[in-house]
Amino acid sequence: MRKLLSADFTRLFKSREFCISALFMALFAVFRFAGANTDPSCKLDDGFFMYAIVIGVMMASFVTLYVGAEYSSHTIRNKLIAGHTRVSIYLSNYIVCTVAGWMFCLIYLAAGLALGIPFKGFFEAQAEEVASTVFCIFLLTAVYAGIFVMLIMIYNNRAVASVVSIFLALAMVIISVIMLNRLLEPEKIEIMEYTMNGDNPKTIYEDNPRYISDDSVRSAYEIINDFLPGGQSIQLSGMIGDDIADPPLWFYVYDIFIILITCGFGIIIFRKKDLK
Repeated sequence: MRKLLSADFTRLFKSREFCISALFMALFAVFRFAGANTDPSCKLDDGFFMYAIVIGVMMASFVTLYVGAEYSSHTIRNKLIAGHTRVSIYLSNYIVCTVAGWMFCLIYLAAGLALGIPFKGFFEAQAEEVASTVFCIFLLTAVYAGIFVMLIMIYNNRAVASVVSIFLALAMVIISVIMLNRLLEPEKIEIMEYTMNGDNPKTIYEDNPRYISDDSVRSAYEIINDFLPGGQSIQLSGMIGDDIADPPLWFYVYDIFIILITCGFGIIIFRKKDLK
């Protein structure tokens, strides 16, 4: 396993996919903070963790292209011939992709702090809040790695797997946006009622038909939204400075559960896969 990891990390740092992804994260930080620094009212906290949304799509494209190259170059079969087990091959790919994702996050954080602190100062939020949010995004990155490694290891067509993975990453975010919008709907909506002559408008409040009043339905929406990686990405991307200061404890529980399920299911299928 150690030799396998050493070889995979060597290939990682030489891969074009890793270099392009790292460059993208650095440029994303540059454009993000170049615009923020022009607004004098903007704090470093405001939108600093926007990369929590970007990292999902980034991992979808990187993982499928990087791991998929092993199929097209027959590297996986060569590893099996060399005596490595399928479980070790799978776990090595997952570990390497996860570490690559963490490096993408670190590149963004380093560039963001270098560009933000000289103009905006340090975070106004507590250090514990910042650290817990960073840690949760790192764990979320490992979740995305688990999902997309599972997909590419099961289906070895990297072009199709890449499209499906990117679509899945975007779909999870879109679904979570829709659910969050429903959860944030007010119970009452304000309506202005005007008289015939148009003077002295009267404000009345009516029930909002889009408001989820059923507690069980609302709880189901909240659980599903917190469980989906896309929902966590949205909440973590704007968490600093909002009402929620720290990532909820169940974020960590959900993430670990997803990692175990995706890796376990992926290993089971990969062990039975016919590698032609």
